[in-house]
Amino acid sequence: MGGGEAVQRITGSKLYERFAAPQIRKIWKGKTELYETTAYILPIAAFMTAVLAESSSYSLDYTEGAGTGLMDIRLKAWNEQLLTATAPDLRRKLPNLLLSGSVTGLIRSYFQQKYGLKANCKAIIWSGDNPCSALGLGLTAPGTLGVSLGSSDTLFFPLATVPASSCSTVFLTLTGDYLPIIVVKNGATARLQVRDFLSLTWESFEQQATQPVSSLFLFFSQVEITPALSHPLVDPLSPSDPTLCRALLDSQVLNLKVATEGMAGRVREVRVTGGAAECRPLLQVLADVFQVQVCRSEGTDHAALGAAVSAAYGLVGDWEEAGKRVNRRITERIQPNPGMYAHYLEKEKRFKLLLQSNY
Repeated sequence: MGGGEAVQRITGSKLYERFAAPQIRKIWKGKTELYETTAYILPIAAFMTAVLAESSSYSLDYTEGAGTGLMDIRLKAWNEQLLTATAPDLRRKLPNLLLSGSVTGLIRSYFQQKYGLKANCKAIIWSGDNPCSALGLGLTAPGTLGVSLGSSDTLFFPLATVPASSCSTVFLTLTGDYLPIIVVKNGATARLQVRDFLSLTWESFEQQATQPVSSLFLFFSQVEITPALSHPLVDPLSPSDPTLCRALLDSQVLNLKVATEGMAGRVREVRVTGGAAECRPLLQVLADVFQVQVCRSEGTDHAALGAAVSAAYGLVGDWEEAGKRVNRRITERIQPNPGMYAHYLEKEKRFKLLLQSNY
């Protein structure tokens, strides 16, 4: 295909092992007979749609198609060059691509009888966890960032156009926008390592992280995706340094800010999910670094909620109407402190210099 950048210009993403394209190629090269006798290759979302719908057609929505590494993200169609480069006769084995929320037919009679469903119950096309999470968080228009604070910290946001190639992964939202996804491997794992090194509880970690500090602290104990680090990068740890907790949170959030620079446009709001969304100092740092409101919702089931919104869209045909209950789940709104703007502007400059000196 001419290298990773050539693939990225078509798909929007660099191809990692988890994408369908390299997985399919591996099967074709290592288990050729299995590949040749396979009639259909379906991601799990398409398989479940096929199980539920009475019709025998196999369909995949554009958001899941973008996650295969085989679809032209702008044309929303399978790309012949990519198909040919992956495995022979591949197009015949793939499902048709459809708009998210499309009705694929009526529910299969088996499910009507087993669960007492009405005969006119519709089956709609399923989607994946990332686009469903974006919908469940209410990321339906550009200007809102979603931040998932898990073992890895993940930032995603809708855009009207394909972002610059600096973003390694771009999917689509269910509502039709592009969805860049930025992953930082050293997320909650880094916070846990620092907490344990200091022999703290999460409660005492948060207490130590409450007050602003001038110091910066880089802690990438694993090779990193964002920024692209091929080796660990850890500043010296001192168990007697009370600023480490807040300095770590500052550097983690500044890393997210730098990663979105020139790509996310004007940010109006940040919405958070994941286990560390319970950490109030971390949410305040997010608000102060981005200088916008940070919203926390009840529950962590945003992917399931997004799937439910997609099902509602299958009924009403309007994304705004289908998702109107999402905003009702917001339980807390953390406001930025304007007095911290200059503080973090100066720290951001220092953070960039630190990264440049360690690349």
